[in-house]
Amino acid sequence: MLAGYIASAEGWANFSREWEEMLPHGTLNKHNRYHFKMAEMALNEERMARVPGFYRIIENHVLGFVSCKIDISELRGIRSRVQVPGLEIDWAMFGNPYFVAFRCLLDMFHLQRSRMTEVIPSEERIDFYFDNQAEKNAVVAMWDSYIKERPEETRLYYGATPRFEDDEEFLPLQAADLWAWCVRKWYTEGTPEKILKCEFGKFQAKPPRKLLRIAISFNQDELVETMKRVLRAEIGPGKSTYIYDAKPMGAKSS
Repeated sequence: MLAGYIASAEGWANFSREWEEMLPHGTLNKHNRYHFKMAEMALNEERMARVPGFYRIIENHVLGFVSCKIDISELRGIRSRVQVPGLEIDWAMFGNPYFVAFRCLLDMFHLQRSRMTEVIPSEERIDFYFDNQAEKNAVVAMWDSYIKERPEETRLYYGATPRFEDDEEFLPLQAADLWAWCVRKWYTEGTPEKILKCEFGKFQAKPPRKLLRIAISFNQDELVETMKRVLRAEIGPGKSTYIYDAKPMGAKSS
């Protein structure tokens, strides 16, 4: 599950100044520096009582929030369904939950850009920043080819190559940690409707201004279709290779 917030460069700069001032209300890391980790804040009631102050800073500066969720068990299931005669699929990367969620997030986010023009003008490009991950080298290496595969009408929405940063230095990633923790909790509890309502329980979001609210969730059938598109792009449109779904007759995906 990937989740975070969207803001202008100016919005993130103002956010960072206020967030840094708020950090003494967070917790100490191993270097004896204050930071914000939602999992640490959730350990007791006293810490949780300080979370609303952090959320108010986010709320005051962002343009919207976005999340993308896949079930690992459903991802494993596509291995038996996606078939390409004469081709052995390399599942090392496409079976990696982080990489697949990354692809799904960027694909769907930009395909939905036409619905965001009230908040983000259509001519604006969006840059993505992620917390440091082992997959970052693979993402950076495939970025140019990924952009070339995008439909012409959506290609201009993409900004620079995604950057992977240390959340101790790049403070907006600490805000993303808060949202990711909450979204995971709501999915685990079976209450995903709380994502769009921002129902935190002991505190509530302010009366909503016009914020983007994007919650993407892929079931197995949707993951199969995504995988087929990825393979078609890798094989090349000029080759008559058939990619098919070996889903058993009558089977359903949850």
